[in-house]
Amino acid sequence: LCIHLSRHYCSPNPSMLAFALIAGTVTSVGAGVEHACDVAVIGAGPGGVYVAARLVDAEASGVDAVESVCVFEQGQRPGGRIHSLRAQGPKSDLVVEAGAYRFALNKTCQPVGPSGSPWCVSTPVTTHLIQGPLGLPWRQYDPTATEWDSKLAKIVDADGHDAGYLTFVEKLLARVQASGRATVHFGHELEAIEAHVSAAATSPETAMGEDRANAYELHFANGARVRALRVVFNVPQTPLLRVLARSPTLAPGGAPSPPVLHAVSTFPLMKLYVHYEDAWWRNVLGLEAGPFNNSEAWHADTAKMPSQDTCLGARQYPAPLQGAYHDGDVRCDGPSDAPCRGFLQTYYSAAVEALNFYSQ
Repeated sequence: LCIHLSRHYCSPNPSMLAFALIAGTVTSVGAGVEHACDVAVIGAGPGGVYVAARLVDAEASGVDAVESVCVFEQGQRPGGRIHSLRAQGPKSDLVVEAGAYRFALNKTCQPVGPSGSPWCVSTPVTTHLIQGPLGLPWRQYDPTATEWDSKLAKIVDADGHDAGYLTFVEKLLARVQASGRATVHFGHELEAIEAHVSAAATSPETAMGEDRANAYELHFANGARVRALRVVFNVPQTPLLRVLARSPTLAPGGAPSPPVLHAVSTFPLMKLYVHYEDAWWRNVLGLEAGPFNNSEAWHADTAKMPSQDTCLGARQYPAPLQGAYHDGDVRCDGPSDAPCRGFLQTYYSAAVEALNFYSQ
């Protein structure tokens, strides 16, 4: 994640990628320009909101002071690939996590594939924010201490129920807005950027209170135009490449783009949750934790499920099932014969066969 803005990319936490552009100074607002900002942050995902929070609290963050920060988000909500669906279920009191939803208490790994290569989760910045400045309550994701995912955690409310992973982004964004130095604009899809705009302007006012030269002019799909001294991207690879392709002045003379823009490998991933008014895995089987899989090989040796290809995708019959009894928002407030209700994660994987099965 980009702590100190630079001309290049920086991402100690790979789940939050920020790419920054710096011009010399900010210009005055010209004809047709809607806003002028010291820093324009593109994308209100966790990375973008975090950068904005650091900038509006520059003195404490140890970065150069800025007077104004504008956050622009294409959609109508913050969070990016974090998407906590609240008010779910018949009683509208459950949370379903459609996107990212866990943070790591420390670096934790599990073996994946036939070779047992480690797949690791490490979220130091997020963990610090949740446990430190934001002070949000959390609980262990998997209560079984011997399992690899017991080192992961989820955000909960004061009663210990799922609050939604989006909570930390919302709290951080609220701090940004309360600073009085930032504005947040939803429904703004960036189309192109023009670099080093002339200082000529029809208005004597500037975002910094004085005339300066050179800035970036941002062009949005809704017709808005914004000028900024710095631009920070917190967007996925494909839309970022699309914007850069429409912005020839960002790379004069055919200068190569940073290699990181082409180093990202993407793949589809799906989660499936099913709601049960009678949470049978708890009410009948007494299972509060543990994975499950409906392949023959997994039933033969459940300990090998994460690392055996024979347990994945096409090996699951008659339908792909691969989830966890501890994953899903559950409330136990019912009658004695069926006290628990809620969601069960029935599939979570990137297996192509499962994606094809459920897409049909």
